[in-house]
Amino acid sequence: MSTDVAIVALIIICVAPALAILIFLVRKHPEFGFAAIGITVLSQWDFPNQAPLFNLLGSNVFGPDVICLTLMAAGILNSRILLRHLGWTVIPWAFLVALVLFSLVRGIGFFGIGLAVNEGRLLLLPAMAVFWAFTVDWSRQRNNTIFRTSLRFTSWALVALAIYHAARYGVGTASSAFIEIDGIAQSTRILTQLQALTMGAGLLLALDEWQSRRRTSAWVEAVALGAVIVASQQRTVWAATAMGVLLLLMRGRMRSQITFVGFAAMTVLTLALVRMTPWGATILDDVEQSAANQETYEGRLASWPQLISQSTRMGDLAVWFGQPMGAGFVRIEPNGEIATWSPHNFYLLIFLRLGIVGILVFVALIATIVFRAFRRSVHPLALPLVAQLMVFCWSYGLSWISAAVFGWAVVASMRTAPRDGHTGLERSAQSVSYA
Repeated sequence: MSTDVAIVALIIICVAPALAILIFLVRKHPEFGFAAIGITVLSQWDFPNQAPLFNLLGSNVFGPDVICLTLMAAGILNSRILLRHLGWTVIPWAFLVALVLFSLVRGIGFFGIGLAVNEGRLLLLPAMAVFWAFTVDWSRQRNNTIFRTSLRFTSWALVALAIYHAARYGVGTASSAFIEIDGIAQSTRILTQLQALTMGAGLLLALDEWQSRRRTSAWVEAVALGAVIVASQQRTVWAATAMGVLLLLMRGRMRSQITFVGFAAMTVLTLALVRMTPWGATILDDVEQSAANQETYEGRLASWPQLISQSTRMGDLAVWFGQPMGAGFVRIEPNGEIATWSPHNFYLLIFLRLGIVGILVFVALIATIVFRAFRRSVHPLALPLVAQLMVFCWSYGLSWISAAVFGWAVVASMRTAPRDGHTGLERSAQSVSYA
């Protein structure tokens, strides 16, 4: 305990002043938050094994913990804007946070702070980062422009990174053998699922700009990002991005839809020509193999009922309000191996840790957001981004890395923006009225 006290004292003396300055900067300049997210997502593939910064009260503290705590603190200082952004939905969002904290406190009591906090990161980090995103003043055109530029820059940096990975390690498939990177077994697919998802958001941004400005360069950008997403062979991201594209086109004008079909036909023709080359045929064959491989998904489907059954056997409290953080996710995979990692389904994760009450509140919130986003007065990019993330959550989770995109989309869904000559994300920066 004396060591922990010494660490806390050292943090207070040395780190706290620097952290306070950083919180102030993030509060006034959200681009620091966008930069932290961008750097993190760019480093995921090549540096998967993060060393803890220090150990506090039996729990390791990592870089993302510090980033999310900083974002949350900046959000608290800007919390006065929450009601203006979210309206009455502030109450159910706050209730969800209360359920997360309730599960964490119970977990600390049952399993100790180390296990509870380690597992709790799956919900705590997204909650902290999304809270910050909700408090960013999106009515300022500067913040929207910086967000758009940050997302676009990160997407193109990921393109360069994917090309590097492909040149060095090859273009792997969903069933390819793993390689060791930084002491961790890493898939040979050229991007991680969160990197591909970030590019998917960049693709939707480019398509929205193309629909608004009729710029061919925006279409070329969308096609380039789409090609890398396909080559990444992250199949959940394929489905999520396809859903986003479909909804974005539905929100567009008939002229945009017809033009999109024409451009899409040209793209298919180009792929057919590429397939005639030796390297193109190899890549497209790998893509087809990944699309047909359902082994991973079938394994998850087989293990999810086990986790649900375990939870229901834990009693009424676990069913209604979830099991405590740290309870684990032990189940038997179809191949007979024992799995302990998270269930790769955000909705199931919410049920397991927040219970029926938590999943009902979350689904009701998302349904409300989607319903409001269908209004013609809402920014057309809001619904596709929310839908993209929600489809992704079926096979993975809502990461804190996606917080800025999710936060912007939710706030945009809750607002009404005039449909004027402004384009892209800038349209949400105009003077708006609240429905």
